[in-house]
Amino acid sequence: MPHYDFKTLSPIDFEILVRDLLQKELKIRLENFKPGKDKGIDLRCSWDSHNALIVQCKHFANSSFSDLYSHLRREELGKIRALNPKRYILATSLGLTPQQKDKVLEVANPFIQHTGDIFGQGDLNNLLSHFPEVERLHFKLWFGSTTVLEQMLLTRMRNFSRELVEQIQRDAMRYVQNSSFSDALAILDNYNYCIIAGIPGIGKTILAEMLLLHYMQLGFEVVKIESDIGEARQIDYRRERRIFYYDDFLGQASSGDKLNKNEEQSLLDFIAAVSESRVSKIVLTTREYILNQARAIYEKLNRARFDGQTCIVDLAKYTRRIRAQILFNHLYFSKLLRAHKEALLRAKSYLQIIDHPNYSPRIISLMTDPSRVQNLSPDGYRAKFLDTLHNPAEIWQHAFENQLSQAARNLIVVLTSMPTEVFLEDVQRAFQAYTEHYLDLFGGTSQPNEFMRALKELDGNFIACDRQPKDTLVKFHNPSVRDFMQSYLRMSQAEITLLLNSSCYFDQVLWLWNCSDDDDNHMFRPLLERVQTQFLLALRRNLHSSNCATTNYQSPSGRFYRHVEPVSFVDRVSFIASVAATLKSSSVLALFSDALGELQQKINAKEVEGDALVSLLGEMFALKLISVSTHSSLFASAKESLLTRLFSPQDFVCVTEAAEKFPELLSNEDLGHVKQEFERVLSEDSDVEDPDRAREEFAAVKETGKRFKVDVKEKLEELDRRIADLEESAPHEPDDDYRPSGRESDGCSDAEIDSMFRSV
Repeated sequence: MPHYDFKTLSPIDFEILVRDLLQKELKIRLENFKPGKDKGIDLRCSWDSHNALIVQCKHFANSSFSDLYSHLRREELGKIRALNPKRYILATSLGLTPQQKDKVLEVANPFIQHTGDIFGQGDLNNLLSHFPEVERLHFKLWFGSTTVLEQMLLTRMRNFSRELVEQIQRDAMRYVQNSSFSDALAILDNYNYCIIAGIPGIGKTILAEMLLLHYMQLGFEVVKIESDIGEARQIDYRRERRIFYYDDFLGQASSGDKLNKNEEQSLLDFIAAVSESRVSKIVLTTREYILNQARAIYEKLNRARFDGQTCIVDLAKYTRRIRAQILFNHLYFSKLLRAHKEALLRAKSYLQIIDHPNYSPRIISLMTDPSRVQNLSPDGYRAKFLDTLHNPAEIWQHAFENQLSQAARNLIVVLTSMPTEVFLEDVQRAFQAYTEHYLDLFGGTSQPNEFMRALKELDGNFIACDRQPKDTLVKFHNPSVRDFMQSYLRMSQAEITLLLNSSCYFDQVLWLWNCSDDDDNHMFRPLLERVQTQFLLALRRNLHSSNCATTNYQSPSGRFYRHVEPVSFVDRVSFIASVAATLKSSSVLALFSDALGELQQKINAKEVEGDALVSLLGEMFALKLISVSTHSSLFASAKESLLTRLFSPQDFVCVTEAAEKFPELLSNEDLGHVKQEFERVLSEDSDVEDPDRAREEFAAVKETGKRFKVDVKEKLEELDRRIADLEESAPHEPDDDYRPSGRESDGCSDAEIDSMFRSV
């Protein structure tokens, strides 16, 4: 009979085990419930409201009987009486003597009918001996056994040290199964081999380990390949059931290193042989950018592709509940000081961790390792945990600095300077400009198809390519990559200067100036002030360059598409004004003066919208860069533009705002003219066809009527009726093909997570 102590299971794991065992034993289906205020119910089988079987699971493996008994009397007994079940079963991971069972029966009388409905550690082990299929299903359970570990080391695992096996044991305790596990199993069932790929720190290794445990309990011997595929060829894989494990199998292919001579062919041959063996299997892991890099270097690997046999471990597969369970398991099994755990619980910081955009299983593992945080105070530990998520350099730094080609590093630097999501051709143009300056500075020659090779190397790990019917959008695979790169570039004046000298989009200069950290400190301004000449040259050069930020727009057919979002000349002048107010050098003021001259030309040509013009003049006035007296020609042009464009209610709002900001701009005669024009517009029928525009018109009429003391009641009633008609006839908004999907919350509320973490 098994002799498990269940200490390798978390409370959640223990509840699932009890459910599986009792369903087999009682031959019924038990309901189990998501974490929350269970009111004394973990599992239930209910025939009707008066005939319910209720099961309560108490994971007290690390406690004493007196703790369990006290808990039952003080907390559970009242819940049992309120529920008044037909039958009540208690399952606990604690070992119980006959006398202790009698005491439990006495305190829970009459709901527990006999001691046979009290399942202690020995009873659960007895059930496991009767239902070995449940034991095999719960690999966390059997892998915690010392006897099993010894057997594994002696007979079932080759090239595994005791330390490595014990590490896998610890990993298994913390593991939370997600869809990647079933995806990988399906691939192994179909092909007998599976490549597990993903970004650094996403959980590739632990997934591979759990697959090994799964197959080991099916009778497979586990063989770890240490250095090259030649080791595996010395072991029979045709007659004996073996699962081979090759961790980081392309690690040698990174950043200029090469596989051993003909190793790519030997690797492909062995994979093909295992695939055809129908006896053995092989699991390989690699970082996805290295897989893409190897495909670019090795023709045979590129032809093999492996697309159908690759399981990508993606953060999107970690739902909110799975993220919470991963953090819970790490805290539950960690040897962190109790005060450190309580620091996370007290402020509910676990919610900030779970929902952080840079969430990573590796960061969770690092920050629950006592050796890393033992010198921190509890409050310091909480702050450090969150700071590591904000600045996840440990996830990306080694790979970026040591495992990527120079072209791939250049592409990441360039993409950092661009908006969140950009078109492929815009990235390529910026990359080529940066590469030309890089080669001029450091020497070397550009390689054919260098951009596409770098893109393939990075796609799926550092960056993500969203291929649409007409275009491809490029962005960082995970927000933490951009966070790391911003911190990296903050310390690199040479690369910031290269970005300035090679910039070909207005957005790049805009980003360098405005990029800020969580404390709203501008990250690169100290560097830009040191290289002010290059910065101002880049700004002047890109004043009229195109931009590359993308946004959604809706076609007449109702479909949503991505297109480049234009940056108006007014917005560009506004940016120059903010730079001039900060730097105040003669060079930037000369640039600002030139921009104002061009702005006046555009105002005279009626190329500037009234609301944008008033807003810009107000900004520059507030920065003390202009005044009505010193820039009389500019304000005269602005006045003429505003007074000759009084066609809609919104135009009058612009004029009244200008009058409030610059009282000397409009005379009483001017204001009288504006009032007459407003009354004329009120007499005209509105021709807007969009309910939002109609609401804007309603607000503009109401505001302007109040400013000029004009009765607008009848007009407002007319607009109100029009808004109602437009809303009633408006079609339902279609699905947005380009709208970000977002992370699924899987219905896991804050309250459920709070309940889960109470047992940490």
